[in-house]
Amino acid sequence: MEFLYSDEENYLKDRFFDFFNMNVDKDKYTSIGICGGRSIVGFLSVFLKQNFSFRRSHFFLVDERCVPLNDENSNYNLLNKNFFSKMVDKNLISISKFHAFVYSEIDEATAIHDYNIEFNSRFNIFDFIIVSVGEDGHIASLFPSRKLLFSDVEGYQYEYNSPKFPNKRISLTPKSLFSSKAVVLLFMGVDKKRALENFLASNSSINECPARLLKEHPNLLVLTNIKRDESYAGS
Repeated sequence: MEFLYSDEENYLKDRFFDFFNMNVDKDKYTSIGICGGRSIVGFLSVFLKQNFSFRRSHFFLVDERCVPLNDENSNYNLLNKNFFSKMVDKNLISISKFHAFVYSEIDEATAIHDYNIEFNSRFNIFDFIIVSVGEDGHIASLFPSRKLLFSDVEGYQYEYNSPKFPNKRISLTPKSLFSSKAVVLLFMGVDKKRALENFLASNSSINECPARLLKEHPNLLVLTNIKRDESYAGS
């Protein structure tokens, strides 16, 4: 694990961009997993700044809320409005490379099956994943003390009882997240301080802090703008 703290967000964005370039060859067919949230949009904006062209990369959501694509709670909607549409306008990516999960209340099983097939027909594992960590330590839609946190299958599954609205979501399972080739974890903002402490503490569990699922990943970059307490500095 490489751990980087800075109160300069642009410095963290630059280190993210460096790590991405070390792990993703844009001339090769690659899979990139992303979550929603303002922190993610901020880090993705470095690609706009650099006029980075995604010629062969495909983007998939690591989790999504079970809402229409134009809903204000949709991760796809947030990311498309604030990043992908701007990349498309600059001819840096085709919108077809951003794969949406299309939820169907009438046929939930087919909806998630189709999204799993959409990924599996192209890739076996993710080449690169960037996820932000929630206040409670959750990643994707893997929340503390929820059954999905302990799933041993691969791919996407439903979370029917999220502690955050909307309650119904899909998420990559722990096995699929950990099997990715490279991972970036973001702890951004003072409201994530407790999550960061639990992530780094030796006596914390995955059940308390799901982000710890990725702590032993062989190619993990952790970025944060949270200054650690002295009591945790040696953890």
